[in-house]
Amino acid sequence: METQLKAYQVQGYDNGVLVFATNGATARRKGANELDEEFQDIEFCRRAHWADEYASTGHVPIRAYLDNGWWITCGGCGRVVDQDRIDDGDDCGGDPMAPVIVGAWIYCTSSCHDREVAIDKDRHDTEIATRAEAEAKFPGCTVARYYVLADMEARIPTVDLSVPGLQRTAQWRRGEDYVRVVEEDIEAFDRYRAKYKEAA
Repeated sequence: METQLKAYQVQGYDNGVLVFATNGATARRKGANELDEEFQDIEFCRRAHWADEYASTGHVPIRAYLDNGWWITCGGCGRVVDQDRIDDGDDCGGDPMAPVIVGAWIYCTSSCHDREVAIDKDRHDTEIATRAEAEAKFPGCTVARYYVLADMEARIPTVDLSVPGLQRTAQWRRGEDYVRVVEEDIEAFDRYRAKYKEAA
């Protein structure tokens, strides 16, 4: 029985993956699972000898994918990045394609990467500010969870608060002066609010 892992390219309907397995049938099954497709719907499963050297770690560097004819989606704007587009200097929002690789991510240009970093920083700063504002507005409560609610008009920073005396968390949306609680917690929240109003 063969036990050495080998690299296989598994191609589904729209996308392909690289997997490591001891044989083609196992590779096809693993690839189908990763692509969320049925085993019989895989278009092909073939050896990718160039990637065998990465079998021990299971991690293939992005540069190796590009060097071997694969394309990868930009982590910022979603453009397709491949060696042909890089060589041709394809236009990426006014800049020629010159990829920036950061860990497991690729960005088509440094400006695309910088935009994504700024967006991530803004998200992080908004989360920190929302958590602090909620805990200041509702003394004695702690933020159990932070998330963003999105509707047609806005993205609203939101927290679920652990409030003393409540059975469930209360929801507070940044910019509002009230919280949402389940019906069975209304009286307990009123008692909490009265207690902190007296203390203030």
